[in-house]
Amino acid sequence: MSRFDVCVLGAGMAGLATAWHLGRAGVRTVVLEREAAPFRHSSGLNAGILRTVVENEALGELAARGSRALLEPDPALSRSSFVDRVGLLLVADDERSARELGRMTTFAASPVFEVEPTEVAERVPHVRPREHVAAFHLPEEGTIDLEALSHALIEGVRSSGGEIRPGTTALEITTRDGRARAVRTESGSIEAGTVVVAAGGWAGDLGAAAGSRVRLAPTRRHAARARVARPVDPTWPVYWNLGDPFYTRPLGGDLMVCDCDQVPIEPDACAVDRGAVERLRDAANRHLADAYAPVELDTWCAMRTFGDGHVFTLGPDPDVEGLVWAADSAATGSRPASRSVGWSRSPRAVSTTSVSVRMRRVVPGEGGRRCTPAPSAPRNAKFTRRHRTQRPRGAAQGGAGSREPTRAQRASDRAPTIVVSVSSVAPCEFPRAARSGARQSPARPLGRASRS
Repeated sequence: MSRFDVCVLGAGMAGLATAWHLGRAGVRTVVLEREAAPFRHSSGLNAGILRTVVENEALGELAARGSRALLEPDPALSRSSFVDRVGLLLVADDERSARELGRMTTFAASPVFEVEPTEVAERVPHVRPREHVAAFHLPEEGTIDLEALSHALIEGVRSSGGEIRPGTTALEITTRDGRARAVRTESGSIEAGTVVVAAGGWAGDLGAAAGSRVRLAPTRRHAARARVARPVDPTWPVYWNLGDPFYTRPLGGDLMVCDCDQVPIEPDACAVDRGAVERLRDAANRHLADAYAPVELDTWCAMRTFGDGHVFTLGPDPDVEGLVWAADSAATGSRPASRSVGWSRSPRAVSTTSVSVRMRRVVPGEGGRRCTPAPSAPRNAKFTRRHRTQRPRGAAQGGAGSREPTRAQRASDRAPTIVVSVSSVAPCEFPRAARSGARQSPARPLGRASRS
């Protein structure tokens, strides 16, 4: 029986980011992957879109750090960005979705510019003109090179002393006296002081069998490579309609299309559904201009795993000591690459992809728990919804077209404390607490947060 400090289940983005950070901290880590190679499921099959417009401020924090890690990676991981900043165009074609989109833009981690709905056709000529109620442009966001990211994380784990074992299925998390002790596989058991569950669609069953009350449910989503008759400009922005759900982006001379379908599925039965393919074709014909109607669709499907309330489940398990969750990446939408969760080299930190989000010192406060951000926490710039007559933030010093906040605004963004509801991120000692046997704070979903 082999022995490690930490055993990570799943070699997707969350699992590999976890192992990379732990390896850099000198923690002996092994990653188990059921497939023949990493990135074979959600991490490698997702849309590869960097989008930081999310549902609440707590998720916005994770999105901000994840996007920074992808845009400006740690040199130990990569010397070039993983993101092609072609821009992101978010639109809504009804009043309800327009209101929700406007609210969500207040949590964005990059500059947001409201554009006239009539300008949408100019920016995305391959999209059929529609009566858009609202439209927002995020020029600093775009598409992610998932292949480069996967290679960097795999090499990062190995160079930091971690071990990746492809073709190794975790059959059971072995517990004793209420604590995770080992992981049983077909080739034997692996002892570990801590087990991190980053196993996507299989995570919920593994945790439940170990005695956890955390419940995760896998769902299926389809996407396709649409081969079209007209040339596709690789610099076109990502187009995402939140009213009639649909997004598209350039993909190697073709277009990727998705109608955001979501159906509960058993993880071992995730296969392309013919009916879903026809609905996706209908959505593509509805949204794309006639000249860019799909000639052929190469369709695939992938799993998106959700916890209760479609929110992140992140941190130590509330029931089983030594069990840590980093599995529910789909809670933030189909952009797991922008917010994939891993534990950082700091024992009191969590990270998104490769940059740490330091846990805050918790003190009592009204409306929840008042948390003082760590001084070294990176800036989380907020760009609120713009009226068309307003200047973008930073224009006063940087000129009318400036997209970057001023130094004073950056300091202002760091200054306020954050009131986080009791359902927000819980501080945890990891892996230090796991080694000492101290009681860990339970995993909690990320909830809404507000600035005070």
